[in-house]
Amino acid sequence: MADQIYNASLIEALWEKIVPGGCVFMEGGKHPTKLIRLKDDIVGLAFQFPKNVRLGDISSLGFSVELNDEGDNKELTILKNPGSDQSIFSSLAANLLSLSLDMKEENARTRFSSLISRIKAWQKFMAVRGRKLDQKTQMGIFGELTVLEFLVANDLRSTGFTDFWTGPLRDSHDFKINDNEYLEVKTSLKDNPFEITVDSLLQFAYGPEEHLFLSAVLCSNQEDGVNISDLGDRIKSRLSNKLDVIEVESLLMSAGLGQIEKKEELYKFVCKGMSFYDVSKLPRITPSSIHGILSAKYKITLTTENGEYWTPPLSKEEYLLLLKERELNGIN
Repeated sequence: MADQIYNASLIEALWEKIVPGGCVFMEGGKHPTKLIRLKDDIVGLAFQFPKNVRLGDISSLGFSVELNDEGDNKELTILKNPGSDQSIFSSLAANLLSLSLDMKEENARTRFSSLISRIKAWQKFMAVRGRKLDQKTQMGIFGELTVLEFLVANDLRSTGFTDFWTGPLRDSHDFKINDNEYLEVKTSLKDNPFEITVDSLLQFAYGPEEHLFLSAVLCSNQEDGVNISDLGDRIKSRLSNKLDVIEVESLLMSAGLGQIEKKEELYKFVCKGMSFYDVSKLPRITPSSIHGILSAKYKITLTTENGEYWTPPLSKEEYLLLLKERELNGIN
């Protein structure tokens, strides 16, 4: 993740100085930001906004989130839950305060939206915090990031990153290119055969007016490769818009990169190839294909028993051309 203005140790030291019912202001002005202590064992932070902001449903995991009236403003309060990990909550507080300060020149609605997205990313991170980032998990993240870098480099994003890279948000598909075009990513160290796991009935399902392609990323694990943390930083360096960088940072945290603390824990990968397959021509199980099946997880190969492709793969250049042709013909 990017360098932060605040750190967890500083936040904890400041909380230690606050008496129950007290606060320390971190940012002043019309809409201040502060660290708070409600009781001896309940600490948190609060951000003030204009009255017109609204808070949707945010599930509570490790901390609670509330939006209440505070004079002429609304106050967004994040409080540590009793028994939750203090060090994780301190890191969350430092991250949110740094984000708020970094966005002080933005309008209040944009700042509020970015903070809520980051809070949701922390919730997702805490939900998977116990999950080990083993080689297989890191390889899957590497595949998605490799495809993300390819799509960004070719200007295929027409929406915000949260609506574009949907994999970290546990959506049915990894990427939404536009309203009718979706992309699923599978990564493997072996090409003969290239075996993939389809995790649910919906992963290879799509609507009658939609198109779904599979991006098959072949990689190798080698020392001269790049780890997922550095690849995430490389993608962010391609972005000129600060809000895009903030959005990608939140998605990287949701994907699991928030739990990386030591570079030596990371594997290094090299992308050996990327090809694209029309999912409608691959073996698949969907809710409409076999009635009565409520859930399924299954494996397929991208080639038949004779070693032939179920459907000819497209190269990166051919996939880009296909998307461009559909756009020109008004198919999307």
